[in-house]
Amino acid sequence: MTQRFIFPIGGTPESVRSQIGAVGPAPEPGSVPAPGVGEVLTWDGTQWVPGPGGGGGGVTSVTASAPLASSGGATPDISLTAGATAGDVLTWDGANWAGSSVSVVGEVWVTKGGSDVTGDGSLSAPFASVSAALAAITATPTARWAVRIAPGNYTEAGPIALKANVFLIGDGRRNTRLASTGGWTLGASFTPAGDHRSGAIGVFLDGACTFNFSTVSSNEGKLYFESCVFLSAITLTGFSAINQGEMLNCNFFGALTLSGVNWSDTGGIHFQQIFLNQHPTLPTTLAATNGYADKITLTTSVNNFARRCSLFSRSFWTDYLDVDGIVSYADLSVDSVPRYGPVTLNNGNLVNISPVSLGTKPDVSSSRSLGDFGRQWLYTFNYVNVSSGTDLYVGTVDSSYDPTGSATGYGVFLQPDQYGIRTNVNGGVLDMRTANATGTGTSGNVDVASGTTANGNSGNLALTTGVPTGTGTRGQISLNARQIDAASTPLLHKWQTGATGSRPAGLVAGDAGRTFFDTTLGLPIWWNGTGWINAAGAAV
Repeated sequence: MTQRFIFPIGGTPESVRSQIGAVGPAPEPGSVPAPGVGEVLTWDGTQWVPGPGGGGGGVTSVTASAPLASSGGATPDISLTAGATAGDVLTWDGANWAGSSVSVVGEVWVTKGGSDVTGDGSLSAPFASVSAALAAITATPTARWAVRIAPGNYTEAGPIALKANVFLIGDGRRNTRLASTGGWTLGASFTPAGDHRSGAIGVFLDGACTFNFSTVSSNEGKLYFESCVFLSAITLTGFSAINQGEMLNCNFFGALTLSGVNWSDTGGIHFQQIFLNQHPTLPTTLAATNGYADKITLTTSVNNFARRCSLFSRSFWTDYLDVDGIVSYADLSVDSVPRYGPVTLNNGNLVNISPVSLGTKPDVSSSRSLGDFGRQWLYTFNYVNVSSGTDLYVGTVDSSYDPTGSATGYGVFLQPDQYGIRTNVNGGVLDMRTANATGTGTSGNVDVASGTTANGNSGNLALTTGVPTGTGTRGQISLNARQIDAASTPLLHKWQTGATGSRPAGLVAGDAGRTFFDTTLGLPIWWNGTGWINAAGAAV
């Protein structure tokens, strides 16, 4: 703020210059400019000096004589009573100097050379600890404060409770390290109604962070962290659906656990795990973008959609992903799918893998809306480990998400695409099978069936091998089974070959149409319901 007039404890303008130094040129005699509205004098413990400070009050009397508010006239005669505390403030209101108890800047300072005994939080008299700085502040949603922390390592016993509407601002996470041996919590200032916000910027936080909005009954509490390092575990627990916040460009050396909060994590590097745990009453949501985590685990034990755990991951890489519980939902982009470890679904839901480019283009359109693609490709990743009785469904829905379907059907394709992902070319196998049973168990069925309808036609089941070019050989269709069920038509059967003595035995009238190639005769023969006949209809 530009100071245009300087006032000592009594004296002339020239004595002002000798006591506190000139600010701008010396005033011309008989033409002394008046102070501007809002200009400030601060008591530094010895004398009044221009510029803002912390604290306020302490002024017992201020007298001034005309023409203080004029631009000319006689030299003003100012009499000031000394302030009570360093940092006390006088503000010019256009006619008088008045004491103020309101900070003009909304910030307090903490430095390594400060003092919690003689300091007041001003830049000239900073505190030595974050705890002292927080205790000196009264903040509200409409009057938020900043605690500015100079470079250095600070260690306090704690626990240190973050104060609502106060942000800790360091000199960078490499320069400002805050350690609390008792950890970090939330204070009771989050309890009253109001849009309470708090957090930290540019600091290294050492000590477990237990930010529980429920313990302080905070209906509207929010937390925000930017460019911070967390050395220990972080736990965030919600009290209402409005409890939320974000972490931007932070590093984590301890686990992050969320329950009942709506959280955003952008650019976070997690060297440990992220846990989304079911809350007693609220949903838990994490939107993760452009970062990394060692493992992400979603856990729900009660089938209650209002208490779901949801992960929305976009370009957020993780080594492992566990989706545990029927109301656990993981919505991944292709570049968020684990690259090395599995996706384990324990009754959980892998909602969507958005078809974004991985060196190939999934569609001629850049749109990602469901229904915009002629084919929506589920890109290949390592594998999906389905455990604890979970079914894995690969299906489609129509664009309106109408469970009854629409007039236009949507197909499911298990095949190589046209953009170079050709996993079963040159002898590769598209393998659909059930696991081998142990002991006296029964191996599961592989069911390939067309849909049924009450009055319409059933869909066709087509088994077709590709037609080779040049001198290639067309592929075979092999049905290797003990029995082929042909309930719909007697023409569905297994082709068998062998000598006359190896003809299938035990055939009945319902087996009419069964074919056998008799290698002794060198001819195909047919079962007509009572016996074997040749192509001419003669018994053989």
